[in-house]
Amino acid sequence: DTPIIFLTANHTVQALIDAFDAGAVDFLTKPFSSTELIARVKNHLSLVQSKKDLAKAKEIAEQANKAKGEFLANMSHEIRTPMNGIITVIDFIKDTGLTEKQNDLLDIIKTSSDNLLEIINDILDFSKIEAGQVELDLFNFNLKNELSSVLKPLELKAKEKGLKLELVYNKQIPDVLHGDAFKIKQVLINLVNNA
Repeated sequence: DTPIIFLTANHTVQALIDAFDAGAVDFLTKPFSSTELIARVKNHLSLVQSKKDLAKAKEIAEQANKAKGEFLANMSHEIRTPMNGIITVIDFIKDTGLTEKQNDLLDIIKTSSDNLLEIINDILDFSKIEAGQVELDLFNFNLKNELSSVLKPLELKAKEKGLKLELVYNKQIPDVLHGDAFKIKQVLINLVNNA
């Protein structure tokens, strides 16, 4: 932590290279000005202090980030428990004698609950997201079915605003695709909500 400033009468390039190789951070050649020497010492001591302050600030930021991650993990766990209860109750209600309209509404609630649960699960993996280690959940899925199910709650939202939301499906796209259906649905939800 102590900056070394070489004071030398030897003006050769090799002497300077040797000084820096030995750990010097700066050098002055003789004859020298005491004012310049004091200014350089103050400058290097200030740099050392700045490095220490930066290291401390980095450590504090890392601790805060870790605390944030732990908080999000705990909160998302607390939210996931009641969400699982909601999804279970939806399944029980669907087994009772309901009208077609009630079944459709429950399907919308179930789809929204499943999507919310997936988001909560992603929050549980927040540390992976921050580390850039998000893994795709790849499997075969029917794109039209997935898009239709995710748009149902959004259709109701659009209708409330006097808008029409319609899925126009390009027939050139195969019915079954291989990929992460949930991530595709997330993108679609964000696009439609923003629109």
